[in-house]
Amino acid sequence: MRKEALEQTLKRLKEGVLEILCSDKYMEYLQVMSRFHHYSVNNCILIAMQRPDATCVAGYSTWKSLGRHVKKGELGIRILAPCPVKTRKKTAGEDRKKHDEKISDDSETVIMYFKAATVFDYSQTEGNPLPSFGPDELTRECEQYEVLMPAIGAISSVPIRFDDIPGNAKGYFSRSNHEIVIQSGMSSAQTVKTALHELAHSILHAEKEKAKDRYQVETEAESVAFVICTHFGIDTSDYSFPYLAGWSSSAEGTEIMEALDTIRRTAGSVISDLEFEIQRLGEREAL
Repeated sequence: MRKEALEQTLKRLKEGVLEILCSDKYMEYLQVMSRFHHYSVNNCILIAMQRPDATCVAGYSTWKSLGRHVKKGELGIRILAPCPVKTRKKTAGEDRKKHDEKISDDSETVIMYFKAATVFDYSQTEGNPLPSFGPDELTRECEQYEVLMPAIGAISSVPIRFDDIPGNAKGYFSRSNHEIVIQSGMSSAQTVKTALHELAHSILHAEKEKAKDRYQVETEAESVAFVICTHFGIDTSDYSFPYLAGWSSSAEGTEIMEALDTIRRTAGSVISDLEFEIQRLGEREAL
């Protein structure tokens, strides 16, 4: 029975993500995101040095085309913009018709120069909002919170603590500190889901030398969390489906398909461990 329920949950997971990937909202999001440039490592460093909290940067004209304008008095972020210059180079060649006569052929080459350019972060602009695609935080409460969180802490191989995490992260697993940190003050459902997501990271991605690409890593962790939450009656689809679609690199959801065995095996193992621990903790409290 459990195996059939697990298979149905995995099927629902894949169908839910694919539905979002094919939605008009996702297409609109991709169209807008295509207007933003992918910056080099050097430019990313320059952006981080000048505005560490930058989230989405673009030039003045790009923001204008999206219905937003730079706020008065805002200082731009200086980066290096590629500036290719075409030149004509003279090369010696031999005219086949005149074996003894040298002639010159023109060949075109491109030399890459760089010039200073100015971009602005989203927070420095105002106007039409960009289409959002990120998952909305779960706000509902989890009836089993008082049972699940102690059980999650008991089966975790690393300590779990709460803290005020800078930025938008809801939690993280630290390889260097060997701990899981969860954003404090969230709803009980979001807290449980985040704890299970980071627990999955600590189980599957603890060894750096075996690290997979970020798409696969996040797909595995969120999928495992979704399956476990579903088993315990916590619906996280409003959060997990958009989250997973955002990490998917194709409209076929290949990351999920490639990770199915890992998701199935890991989720099943954690569910068994949690049920055993919940029973054990319940028996201890009854004494």
